[in-house]
Amino acid sequence: MKGAYQVARTVQQTLGPGGRNVILQSAPNQQDSFLSLDSPFRPYITKDGVTVAKALNQLRDPLQTIGAKLICDAADQTNELCGDGTTTSTIIAYNILREGIKQLQHGKVNPVELRKGIQKSVEAICQEIDKISKKISVKDNIEDIRSIAFISSNGDKELADLIAEIHQKIGFEGTISIQEGKGHLKTVVQYIDGYSVDQGFLSPYFTDQQNKSSQIDYENGVYIVTIDQIITSASQIVPFLEFAKKTYKPVIIIAQDFEAEPLTTMVVNKLQNNLKICAVKAPMINGRDYLEDLSILTGSTMLSPELGYNRLERLDPVYVVGKCDKVQISKDSTVIIRGHGQQDLVDHRIKLLEEQISDNIMLGDYDKEKIQERIAKFRGGIAIIKAGGRSEVAMNECRDRIEDSVFAVRSALEEGIVIGGGCALFYAAQNALKEIKLSNDDQIRGRDIVMKISEIPLRKIYENTLTLNSGEGGVIIEKLKQLGNQEIGYDAREKKINNLIEKQVIDPKKVVKSALRFGAGLASILLTAECAIVEEKYNFNKRIHDQITL
Repeated sequence: MKGAYQVARTVQQTLGPGGRNVILQSAPNQQDSFLSLDSPFRPYITKDGVTVAKALNQLRDPLQTIGAKLICDAADQTNELCGDGTTTSTIIAYNILREGIKQLQHGKVNPVELRKGIQKSVEAICQEIDKISKKISVKDNIEDIRSIAFISSNGDKELADLIAEIHQKIGFEGTISIQEGKGHLKTVVQYIDGYSVDQGFLSPYFTDQQNKSSQIDYENGVYIVTIDQIITSASQIVPFLEFAKKTYKPVIIIAQDFEAEPLTTMVVNKLQNNLKICAVKAPMINGRDYLEDLSILTGSTMLSPELGYNRLERLDPVYVVGKCDKVQISKDSTVIIRGHGQQDLVDHRIKLLEEQISDNIMLGDYDKEKIQERIAKFRGGIAIIKAGGRSEVAMNECRDRIEDSVFAVRSALEEGIVIGGGCALFYAAQNALKEIKLSNDDQIRGRDIVMKISEIPLRKIYENTLTLNSGEGGVIIEKLKQLGNQEIGYDAREKKINNLIEKQVIDPKKVVKSALRFGAGLASILLTAECAIVEEKYNFNKRIHDQITL
């Protein structure tokens, strides 16, 4: 319990617009940033709940470490599903655990029945939240999107405007990638319109040498060749070079790789015969998947030996090339814009990719992300947000807020929005738990615990706006109960009671429900535990419930 308290006490200080930052001794996941790996003590400033929680999950006492790590699990699960709401889930988990242990210490309380009461109450609240939620879309509710981003970015209007603009441009189906803006004082965004692969031209001689261009831009119809094999001989590409000369159109050959002879042949024909051609190597990881995508997107035939295409020199390009409106190729990337493939085949490809994510429970987060990126490339394009800052510390703090905002908006678009400021959970509990049917006194005790903790996020948001953390959250609870209007709540930005719907103080429904479910689920399981096993040198003879001091 003490380990859980250590995590919750620290994490709860970050909740709401009045929440405080937490300074960590070193940055998490330094291998993913440009921070020096040999400088483990660089400070890292954040308000991100799960980041703070993970920094506290290794304590000196092994039993306290178990408590800390289990509370972190609630934040982790919420973060994995929503990318936001981690502070709320941590607070809920700890307070249900605390109140539940109080009940168990009184004796004659069945922890299994207590847990059932908690579970039934949580589901009743989630059903009530569904009733009071509102669906939104990029097309019709851009101001709601802006408000969600504003709240999740800790009141950063410029960042909220940027995220709203991004969603207007790429839509719900697009992908947003968040990176460190090395060298950028301000946060900037880069848009990629079309299907991009992280491989560019194999030789700079394919660019316009006369104008010293660093990028190839072909438009007004570009032919695409997709080859699932290594090009080893110049004879294999001769039909496509002749096709480029005959049609006066650009031809881009994308293959697994090119050996020196065919690549040199292409460069010579580009320079001497002024052919609009280019060689691009498929990505090293999952190269065939990308070739299949491009084949379907452009309508080309994927030329693979497995499909019987062993003699490329005998092919008639007319029957195997695909086409797109425009192509942009740099030394690092290739972007295919508006491919001419059949839409039904594109739709089928997207469905297969979606099924890869939903049907494969063993698929890792990295693989899921890459498949989702490929889906987005088919559908709506990509926006890359590069977090800026005057220092590494400032840049990392900005990146955390961008991630929270982007994930919060995504959750809102997926399932809708509810009143914010902790009020959705508070009002839903007031409505749902008055007449819930329970089987025995222990389940009723579970309900009472959930009713009590439903007020705590609202209380903490209020307390975090005070000059001194004086624990006056009960005042705001009683005031809202007296007013009896469930659109009214505490506006932490203005530090007064307002109509939160009119003020657009809103939260994603998915985040609120997930924080409640994961926080309560983790805590209620812990309440049924009777003992813990730790390293042998620690000898705990007492039952867990008897060791806890509240």
